[in-house]
Amino acid sequence: MPNPAIRFLIQHPELPSSRVRVLDLISILREHNLDISVETYPVGLPNKIRCFRALRQYDAVVVQKKLPSPGESFLLRKACKQLVYDFDDAVYLHHENQQTRNHFSRRIKFRCITAQAHLVIAGNATLAEAARPQNHNVAILPSAVPVTNIPQRDHATPNPRCVIGWVGGAINLCHLQRLQPILARLHRKHDFELRILCSEPIDMDPVPITFVPWSLAQQHAEIARFDIGVMPLPTGEHANAKCGYKALQYMAAAVPPIVTDTPTNRNIVAHQTEGFVASTDPAFEQYLETLITNPQLRRKMGQAARQKAKTHYSREVIAQQLAQLVSAPQSHG
Repeated sequence: MPNPAIRFLIQHPELPSSRVRVLDLISILREHNLDISVETYPVGLPNKIRCFRALRQYDAVVVQKKLPSPGESFLLRKACKQLVYDFDDAVYLHHENQQTRNHFSRRIKFRCITAQAHLVIAGNATLAEAARPQNHNVAILPSAVPVTNIPQRDHATPNPRCVIGWVGGAINLCHLQRLQPILARLHRKHDFELRILCSEPIDMDPVPITFVPWSLAQQHAEIARFDIGVMPLPTGEHANAKCGYKALQYMAAAVPPIVTDTPTNRNIVAHQTEGFVASTDPAFEQYLETLITNPQLRRKMGQAARQKAKTHYSREVIAQQLAQLVSAPQSHG
């Protein structure tokens, strides 16, 4: 009997969501006896017709994060034996940093694709709740981080001064900017640097900054140089739905995270054991000062955080769960 044939339709190979939730897992999915193939979601009517006509040959088709038009969602359902929709962000909303605030078009597309899918895979419980009004068959699958064969923070070898680190896309630098007053106050009392791993720099004067241009090849080594990893977020529906991937990256590298309190972050980071979950700016400042001044606690929390990432969020663990989901899309709910 041939292995189940699974086709992934991704947004773009260089987008983080396409890479993290599909491309990084392909080799492990194949170890679970799945015939995996990937195609970028087609652009233009002729390409879409060609693509959709070919989908019937697959046992399941996974549309990853792309929001098709309502008409395309209907056609995808008709073309696929089993249609799966996977998303790890509040795709039904615009980003807080974008001027556009009319979410109507996104919400309509989201409702259509989630209603047409045989199975919806959401990156966290908040996203799952957004899909459930349209579909009772919703599974929660966190994003996976590499845990094996990546650099880890060597807490026995201290940096010249404490390194507070942040990694992320340029569109989210506005979130990091929220820490400027806190870091400025702490800088008057403690010697540290803020290391930013991103495609663009940012000014946080008077906070001393080291800007490191982000690259896929070097990001794990750079994160392993952090002493503390921060994930500040604004209040709001979009931020509340984030899947906590920054925190997971820090944890995989044995770097203790300090994260803004959201439902997902609260679930990922065991407060005061694997890092800190801050519900207010004063709390964020207090937790930063605690870790800046306590290297032993950084080491203890970092080791616990890495164990959590290894046990629950590794590529091996998540790929196995994904393989089970896409092998029988209608049996999960």
